[in-house]
Amino acid sequence: MADIGLHSLWTILNYGVPVGNYPPTDIMALWAVEVGGEVRLSWPPAYDTDIWRYEIRGGASGTWDTARLIDRVDGLRLMTRDVQPGPWRFWIKALDAVGQYSTNATYADVVVTLDDNQFFVGSYTTSIAAGAVNIYSNTDRFGQMTAWSEKSAVTVNTLWPNVANTYTNLACSYSTGASSSLTTTTWDIGTAGSADAYSGTLTADLSSIIAMSGTITTTLQASLDNTNWTNFTNNPIKATLAYARINVAAATGNGLLLRIAPTLRLDINATEESGRVTTNASGAKTVTLANSYAARRRHPISWPESVPLTAVYDNIVLGTPSRFDIWLFDGNGSQLAGDVSWRFLGV
Repeated sequence: MADIGLHSLWTILNYGVPVGNYPPTDIMALWAVEVGGEVRLSWPPAYDTDIWRYEIRGGASGTWDTARLIDRVDGLRLMTRDVQPGPWRFWIKALDAVGQYSTNATYADVVVTLDDNQFFVGSYTTSIAAGAVNIYSNTDRFGQMTAWSEKSAVTVNTLWPNVANTYTNLACSYSTGASSSLTTTTWDIGTAGSADAYSGTLTADLSSIIAMSGTITTTLQASLDNTNWTNFTNNPIKATLAYARINVAAATGNGLLLRIAPTLRLDINATEESGRVTTNASGAKTVTLANSYAARRRHPISWPESVPLTAVYDNIVLGTPSRFDIWLFDGNGSQLAGDVSWRFLGV
């Protein structure tokens, strides 16, 4: 075709890549730990072209929408003491420059003690004790429990009489109509076979317990003698105890599933002793404590700050009796006699 020399006027169109049309991605994980009353949170980055901050909310219960704002940070970790004692759930979402949040909040649970004198003593992984009623247990080839669920003395075709595609939910969500109950094995917290009592915070990880139909009841049980038990429906609990276990029950018509064994954790209140002694010019000064201890939390010592001295302790003996040695040295490293104050926290 021949060019006849005619054309339209030039038109200018502006094209650009839209920014902020899509919200930030969900945060894949949130890790939470409490250390000496301080909650430490960390998380991997979310993805977006213009992430502005990460928003953290927290509460004893509820949801992201009902939780209170803890902080907004532009890093991947947060440390805070702005929390009260008890169980907490922390949520996090990424927030971009145009005010869009991640679609779903990621959360982590942690128990806050806010007691600097408490320290972690140990944990215990439970298993099912004898006498569980209408409970079905699966174990793997290593003998480890993988699932507990309700069962009853009924045949398969009685429980599921119709064709298989009639039942679209999880198999264990169909109640057998029988009540279920189990008590875990007992944690002997003290020396094996003894009834040494400890005061502290007992926490149970019950996240693996799932109500497949209806409701279930979980109870923390504490004892001083492994015979008489006190039941607690809250979690965690503050108590004086020597033994601990968990009871799980589902009423008639309700179902439960425990995918992994629950665990127990104990944080103990430390006992404090303090005093003032005069060290020896040669040899150790031995301090014998009034109480017997199995573990040490902190052991600060101090001396007059007007002169360059150094006090040290060593040869810590726990048990009955509990004791330690103190030495005092001058700036040249020579041992001398002098007044030293000490504190001991232990259990």
